[in-house]
Amino acid sequence: MTLFYSSNNLQSIGGYDVFMSTFNRDALGWAHPVNPGFPVNSPLDETYMVLSPDGMTAYLTSNRKDGHGEEDIYRVFFKQPITAHQQISEVPTFYQMQLLALNNNVKPTEPIAEPVEIKEYYISHLFFDANVDILTPQNNKKLDQLANLLLIYPKIKAELSCFELPTGQKTFNLYFSIKKTEKAAEYLAGKGIPRSRLLLKGYGSSFPLVAKPVSNNISPLYQKLNQRLEIALHDFESEPVIIDIESIKVPENLQDPKGVKFSTLSNQLFYSVQIASISQILQNQAIESVEELFIEVENSSGNYLYMAGMLPTFKEAEKLFSSLMELGFPDARIVPYINGIRIPQGSVADYAKKYPDLLFFLAGKKKITPSLFPLQNFSKFLSLKGQAIR
Repeated sequence: MTLFYSSNNLQSIGGYDVFMSTFNRDALGWAHPVNPGFPVNSPLDETYMVLSPDGMTAYLTSNRKDGHGEEDIYRVFFKQPITAHQQISEVPTFYQMQLLALNNNVKPTEPIAEPVEIKEYYISHLFFDANVDILTPQNNKKLDQLANLLLIYPKIKAELSCFELPTGQKTFNLYFSIKKTEKAAEYLAGKGIPRSRLLLKGYGSSFPLVAKPVSNNISPLYQKLNQRLEIALHDFESEPVIIDIESIKVPENLQDPKGVKFSTLSNQLFYSVQIASISQILQNQAIESVEELFIEVENSSGNYLYMAGMLPTFKEAEKLFSSLMELGFPDARIVPYINGIRIPQGSVADYAKKYPDLLFFLAGKKKITPSLFPLQNFSKFLSLKGQAIR
């Protein structure tokens, strides 16, 4: 005996999906429910499934995209007959009714709005091994879940941040990390998610979660957690949805202070110094001496924005700015971030009401004169378009 029902639990592809469970007569219990997947279910809702008497076909309603209206009826064919739990109706009974009174004094009332259904989603981060494609079957499933969420709620934006192990030059670690986020973005684009809703960042080896052992004995935890693509979501507060994003737990004795700093400042105000905006890899020996680096993709141009530092105060950012100008980056400028997103220039004053340190940024912009610094060792550019990406 098989039971069909609809649910929007965490195993659903999108909204409400049809699930099936078989009754085990020996164990006197129902088996773990199974999601039959595509094409029975879709990223939207499938409900009210009814099995035909012969068990070979079934009917359900769905609001999937290829329908003709809001809710369409679809027929499902089975290769083998299904024995389902059939609900038997009562024997028809006829009643004689007599109208005793009629009240025509009806007062009009305001229609009551239907309660908004709040859905829940669980979003997982992506992990990968060195020299292995980030689009593994397991990571693809995680991206599918993210794509389903973004398709249903078009106002939500996703931030993809990739981290690498500290091997080789910082320049190449940065480049490899941003290319992995671009590969994940291409996968999401294939699911219908426009690039404008994705914020891509590559941090290279700047912010490891797990500290490197003094004995140089690399642990599996060090390799796994320091090679990751984190997912953050923005602009979902007004949506009828509850989102649970995977929390990465690191034992306190293994935590790297740099990773702790990143996790803290990502949800606060911080400053970074933009040192270049280019369409290729930036190869400049000077940046090897910079402690914290990351690349952000500018969606409007596709350029790579090379950023230095994550600093909680403008005073610290101003000090880093001066040192970078002396290293030979004449186009350097300080950029404020809130919750990992750049503050538009015209909105800084509004944010200063909540974050007073931005007042120093507004005042400091008038004092900074790049022409006072000598130009030294200006960067050289190297194209890696033909090189295989890890």
